[in-house]
Amino acid sequence: LLKETNQRFWAELGYDVTYDNYDPDPLPDPDNPGVFLSGHEVVHSVRGFLGYDNKLNAALTFVTGVETLVDVEDTGDVRVTWDNALHSAIGGNFQLEAKLGLQLDTKPVPGAKKLDTLTTLALIYALI
Repeated sequence: LLKETNQRFWAELGYDVTYDNYDPDPLPDPDNPGVFLSGHEVVHSVRGFLGYDNKLNAALTFVTGVETLVDVEDTGDVRVTWDNALHSAIGGNFQLEAKLGLQLDTKPVPGAKKLDTLTTLALIYALI
């Protein structure tokens, strides 16, 4: 959608298949004591993605992307993943990355929350 020297913005549309293997297997149904759910599931989804990265300067890059998966058999089952990261060159082949990720599932497996967050700080060494 946009490609310049220091930044780009793009979109993707496609198909996704996900195989979920639940642990413990089989998974107890919290709504029906004594009943167990299948220990696995295959989900076919329509996938949409928007991404953006910006090389703010020689040492700092911002990258973000949001992905949406809509189950084709149950359109109320939607998963959204949003990742944001800052990459900073700190010398030689080393980079520092600060990342925030959000994962939303409108119909999570029993016992799981609808929204998960992940914050990471990583030291990266590039071999090439």
